[in-house]
Amino acid sequence: MKYNVGDIITLEDNIEYIINDIVSYKDNKYVYLSIPGDKDGSSILIQKVIVEDNEECLVNLDSEEEFYAVLYLIGQKHMNDN
Repeated sequence: MKYNVGDIITLEDNIEYIINDIVSYKDNKYVYLSIPGDKDGSSILIQKVIVEDNEECLVNLDSEEEFYAVLYLIGQKHMNDN
C-alpha cells in the first residue's frame, strides 16, 4: 500500500487511523497517525514505513529515541501552523 497524508487506514489493532503527516529521518520514512476526531491528541501513533516485496508496510519504531527524534521533527515542521 502507498501511504499518503489524509488516508484513513486500519491497523492490526482493528482501529482506524488518519495519516496526519509523513516525514523522513535518517533515510527512513515515518507516518504520523491519530484516530479521526481525536481532539486531545491522546491517540498519537508514529510508525516506520518499510518496503517488503515492493509493498510499503508499517512497523513499530526500534527505540524510544527514534520516537522522540521523529516526534521532534514533526513538531518543528508544524511549529507555525495555526
